[in-house]
Amino acid sequence: GSTQVGYRGGDAGPLPYGAFFAPFPYALRGVTEAFAKEQLDLLIKQQVAPSEVAAVIIEPVLGEGGFLPAPASFLRYLREFCDAHGALLIADEVQSGAGRTGTFYAIEAAGVTPDIITTAKGIGSGYPISAVLSRAEIADAQPAGCMGGTYGGNAVACAAAVATLDVYEHENVLDNVVARGAQATAALHALQARCPAVAEVRGPGLMLGIEFDPSLAGFAGDVTKACGDRGMLALTAGVHETVRLIPPLTIDEGDLAEGLSIFAESVEAVAAARGVL
Repeated sequence: GSTQVGYRGGDAGPLPYGAFFAPFPYALRGVTEAFAKEQLDLLIKQQVAPSEVAAVIIEPVLGEGGFLPAPASFLRYLREFCDAHGALLIADEVQSGAGRTGTFYAIEAAGVTPDIITTAKGIGSGYPISAVLSRAEIADAQPAGCMGGTYGGNAVACAAAVATLDVYEHENVLDNVVARGAQATAALHALQARCPAVAEVRGPGLMLGIEFDPSLAGFAGDVTKACGDRGMLALTAGVHETVRLIPPLTIDEGDLAEGLSIFAESVEAVAAARGVL
């Protein structure tokens, strides 16, 4: 939510003091990994003492921030940073987790083990459930009753999650995500090669972001409308001209090919209407 002002200010109240923000690597927008590291180092020299840092929280793949993956080397740097300063590393995997990127949690692909993972959405196949996962010594240090709520541990939600995990285990869902992700990125890169409006294609897996030329204001919204007119739902993501594609993890090759064809047709139609094809 830190990438959207709608989650802050008048809608959600002011953030409590003690929350500090550092840039997320975004090469297309000029935010290099080196710059992001430098800014994090400056943060603990200028704004907050290392001894006051409880944790560093990151989405391994930004969701509402534009379906933007963090470089694996940056995630490894954060692990080293937290270890050096006695802070916890928390991976927010609410959107990127539950197999969406081809590993069960996106941060796994970087070879990084966080101290805490937050997870939700896909673990219940749409049924409302969330969970906080942590290393045993962290969980064991919590006093009894310190975490709870009226709806915590809902039996039906937990049953939905167990059934979902059974599908992952027995139906090779992650293998399908990897294969269909490769299919999608190949098709989208082909679209990028023939359509100059497409600035970047991002994954991994089936967490797909397509960002368009920043000079084309409103282009992403026009593309989602064109997709809708052709019978396919798509959403924008972030504050830049980005469309997110989030097909079911169980989608087959034929259905994905059909969706990708609709998307390409929509992009090319909008580009042609604007004279940028």
